[in-house]
Amino acid sequence: MKTITKWIIGASTLACGVLAYKHYDHVKIQRLCKQTLANACQCVEEYENIVGTWIDMHAQMHSEYGLVFVGGVTTSSHTYDFIADARHAQIIVFDKQVRV
Repeated sequence: MKTITKWIIGASTLACGVLAYKHYDHVKIQRLCKQTLANACQCVEEYENIVGTWIDMHAQMHSEYGLVFVGGVTTSSHTYDFIADARHAQIIVFDKQVRV
């Protein structure tokens, strides 16, 4: 009986550790995404009103830039697409397009 109890406690401790790490990882990704969007909003020309922002929270592998986030900033007259470094939240490519 004591052996079974030890196994159950050990398994539940391991499960709690895995869940805690996953939560930490998720919070870290959220923080990087918020910082990336803040950096992207600073790249927009100041006379434009920002209507919306979006970012793909799943980092993607890019052949030239490594691990990146892809997202965009929408204003009343333009749409800005960007590629950002997923490790440091720095904007790598910022592309301006006219909204039609």
